[in-house]
Amino acid sequence: MASSLSMPKAGFAWDAVSAETVLYIESANVAGVTTSAQWAVRHFEDKIQDANVTRVVARIPCDRLELPLADWQRTTTYVRWKGDDQPYGPDAPLASTKHQVQTCRSRSAHDDLLVERWLARAIKDGTRLALGRTVLDDRVTEYVDAWMSDPRRISYVALCDECRSTVGHATLLSPCPNDGQSSTPFMELVDLLVEDGPCASTARRALTREAIVAANNRKQDLVGNVTHLPGEGTGRSGARTILDRLIESGWIPLYALLQRDISSF
Repeated sequence: MASSLSMPKAGFAWDAVSAETVLYIESANVAGVTTSAQWAVRHFEDKIQDANVTRVVARIPCDRLELPLADWQRTTTYVRWKGDDQPYGPDAPLASTKHQVQTCRSRSAHDDLLVERWLARAIKDGTRLALGRTVLDDRVTEYVDAWMSDPRRISYVALCDECRSTVGHATLLSPCPNDGQSSTPFMELVDLLVEDGPCASTARRALTREAIVAANNRKQDLVGNVTHLPGEGTGRSGARTILDRLIESGWIPLYALLQRDISSF
């Protein structure tokens, strides 16, 4: 990475899901992100074409939800769980007592097969919605295999008594190295997915609580993310509604990832 006191951190980064190189920058604030990107494009101009770079990806601090940047697409917002005294805490009641949900560590081949399928769906859907492109099946398999074989992986599955089936999962990586936002390692909630159904809300809440308890037991921050769709602004979009609910429940926005076509600079 190239950096100085007056210039942003910038360099080339590999996007493993889309299988392409991007020009990545870290900006100190929203107002300076375009200037930082312009500097990075000029600084790496002689290498951009050789690396076949088509996108600039920027990371900016995000202590609020509105990011007034008309020329940038917001792709991801990262959030951190702020404490165990909130509604998702280990002693909090679940949202429903009608649909009983149990959670347990994924330990069987059947559980892991379900987790693999859900992770693959998350990659395909997230990339298709956020980037407007389809990920090749072999790339998805490669990415999911890397997660499943990672010794840091912890997966929980939710079983609904009434549905008599496993209805969702939460997969975490722990520990993750310091990412510049925290001075200590953290636990990342890679994916939480629950199938639609009468117990979905209860299962989602139970899995979230399981992740929080796991992070608390390891004395690590829990970090998750929300994907944004192209064209989402500051209105009541799907991602914005999800973020509002997360913040009301005790999550804090950390930073956001933005992207822009490199040809626009």
